[in-house]
Amino acid sequence: MAKMRRERSGEHVTVRQRALIGRSSCAHVHLSGEASSGEHALIHWDGRDWILRDLSSRNGTRINGTLLINREWRLAVGDRFIFGDPIEEWSWVDSSPPTAKAIGDGVTIESVGGLLLLPDPETPIASVYPASDHWELESSGVVRRIDDDEVIELGGRRFRLQLPSLHPMGHRTRTFTDDRTVSTARARFSVSWNEEHVGLVLETHSGHVELPSRAFSYLLLQLGRALDADLRGGIPAGEAGWMYAEDLAAKLHSTVEKINVDVHRARQALAATGMFGDPEAFIERRRGSGQMRIRVGEIVLFREPSSPAVGHGA
Repeated sequence: MAKMRRERSGEHVTVRQRALIGRSSCAHVHLSGEASSGEHALIHWDGRDWILRDLSSRNGTRINGTLLINREWRLAVGDRFIFGDPIEEWSWVDSSPPTAKAIGDGVTIESVGGLLLLPDPETPIASVYPASDHWELESSGVVRRIDDDEVIELGGRRFRLQLPSLHPMGHRTRTFTDDRTVSTARARFSVSWNEEHVGLVLETHSGHVELPSRAFSYLLLQLGRALDADLRGGIPAGEAGWMYAEDLAAKLHSTVEKINVDVHRARQALAATGMFGDPEAFIERRRGSGQMRIRVGEIVLFREPSSPAVGHGA
């Protein structure tokens, strides 16, 4: 999360989407300098950058030596600012974008890697994630747009969502390069001869990460095999790999409800690695069809101990 540091004490203050700064008792960041105003400045996230705005304070705000009065400044790590009084010198130390949050029953759940899992990260039945300039909620295989401050009910619990503003050229487009999107990664599966163990490594030009072997690994393997078979059959990459949830459940001797939970858990495992900026795209849903697919750039399947590796680019 974004942070600012008070230079005289070294104290770090976290900024969550919006922070009023001043001597007022209503201020999120309280100032004590006599030359500082009650409502001196405001810092907020605009979907792309953190913005500091002087609120027509009596003595202005100095940023890197420049006097700012009733004007805005796009913050960058290392910026130093004084809120009117010299004792109120601060520096901007972290420009991380704000996280999505769900608040309910005295509990706050925060997103990890851009993915918010509800009603509990340990037993997820829904994912909330950014999609271009808006947020989406996926639950029971259905995807819909969702808005900031919306109240939802999941698993018998009610949550009010706090969703940061998104911008068409938002932080993920600027932060994550093309080879750090899961849709361009190589998925390398290794399967034991009796299929009791499935390993998965995702590779890019800049590195690789191994996902833990979990129940969802078998779901990913089935989706990987479907994508590989379609590509070998000449089906265009954009149409390859789709499977119905009911068919997956039958293959895995499971239920559609369990499949949906495993989708969220697989995304969660990917988000936790911090490797990719689009963990929600790992398993893609086709709207209104009940179909899903693994969305990677290449599949490599290896059966231990002697089967040769095979692969196709998508």
